Amino acid sequence: MASSQSSKSRIILDKPEHWDGWISFIRTTVQDPYLWGLVDPDLPTKPARTPYPEEPMRPGVDANGIYDVLELQQYKTKRLFGEEDINTSSYENKALHDISKLIFETTSTRMINQVVTPIPIRGASL
Repeated sequence: MASSQSSKSRIILDKPEHWDGWISFIRTTVQDPYLWGLVDPDLPTKPARTPYPEEPMRPGVDANGIYDVLELQQYKTKRLFGEEDINTSSYENKALHDISKLIFETTSTRMINQVVTPIPIRGASL
């Protein structure tokens, strides 16, 4: 997301007539087409997010306490790629947090229900 947007140039969504200018402001602030796809209200389906990787299984040792070389190398490779996936997932989470914050900061309280769809929390009654 661009950080050069000052609060003076922000467009506040205060009534339905402001939608076009506001959504254009959000779109240009986000900049990254992949991230925009995750929040674009015009897309019927959103792209899949990068899954958070599972920890690979540690290689076993034989009766003498020695690792199988191939298993150990595979484990190290999976860990390396898993760390890259964690970095990607963390980037997405931070970017989506920043986008959410921008949306809330630029939407009036009377319009927020028109912009944000509440997500039900398991076990909570609505």
